[in-house]
Amino acid sequence: MERNSMRSNLAKAKGLGAAGNGTHVWWMQRITSIALVPLILWYVITIISITRSENLAGIIDCPLNVIMLLLFTLVGLYHSTLGMIEVIEDYVHSKALKLLLLVLLKFLSVFTAVFSSVAIIMFHVTVFTGS
Repeated sequence: MERNSMRSNLAKAKGLGAAGNGTHVWWMQRITSIALVPLILWYVITIISITRSENLAGIIDCPLNVIMLLLFTLVGLYHSTLGMIEVIEDYVHSKALKLLLLVLLKFLSVFTAVFSSVAIIMFHVTVFTGS
């Protein structure tokens, strides 16, 4: 006897379709957007203080600012990647093109995350050591 033969149609469908993965993406978009609110405020305040003091090295010298800049960059990148995935899935109808765009987007996102993180950390190390 087949395992699923005694299950109702609702039980068979649970976890499938848009409600399976879509709710996770929906929640992640909301969580990252909430996280971006204080990060954007920090970023704006930091940019204003840089323009007033004209001392970028003094701002990036503080480890807390480096951590906040990394968080701002990575959370913002993740949030925008989730949004672009939704746009591609909703508006690109060719399966081959959709797959190609999703793969390119994920490669670009990972590359940008790694490149940005290394650049921020290297800039901090350079300023901190005075090299």
